Amino acid sequence: MIYIVLIRGVNVGGKNKLKMEDLKLALLASGFERVKTYIQSGNVVLKSSDDEASVKMKIESLLLKTFGIATECLVRTYEAFEGIYRYEAFKTTEVQQAILKNTKGESQYILFYNQMPTTIEDGCEDAAGDKYSRRNREVYLLLQQSIRDSKLAVMLQKQGETCTARNLKTVGKIFELAEKMK
Repeated sequence: MIYIVLIRGVNVGGKNKLKMEDLKLALLASGFERVKTYIQSGNVVLKSSDDEASVKMKIESLLLKTFGIATECLVRTYEAFEGIYRYEAFKTTEVQQAILKNTKGESQYILFYNQMPTTIEDGCEDAAGDKYSRRNREVYLLLQQSIRDSKLAVMLQKQGETCTARNLKTVGKIFELAEKMK
């Protein structure tokens, strides 16, 4: 089965430094197959006969034992990730308006959770015009400003459950890698 693994908090602000080539070699040595990485923020596509929970546990253990990095991974099957990528959480006109207004960064992000926090409601918009929509274990963000300046994005990431954010362009590139592996 093809899995997408998003490693939380590596190579951010000089912390948890991890070379993707070293990670790739360690994953291959651990029995994972056809390992591919995308950029330095901990995005991995691989094949394994294990289930999702086992893949998560094995990679988190490998990160700790091999690299001394205690962090969590968010794992999705190819099929789940395809659904995440192709889902249109917002109207085209809303997305276009956000892109025009947001001059500091990407407008569309996806927050991946291991488990959706019960505190996150179905969706809302804040005073700055940033909004979100939730589906399964993901929250889709549409931002009018940089994610670093968005109070809504910060609030959603501090809900007591592990999550990691990726912009939609990155999610698309990761999906392309997975699609080629299929």
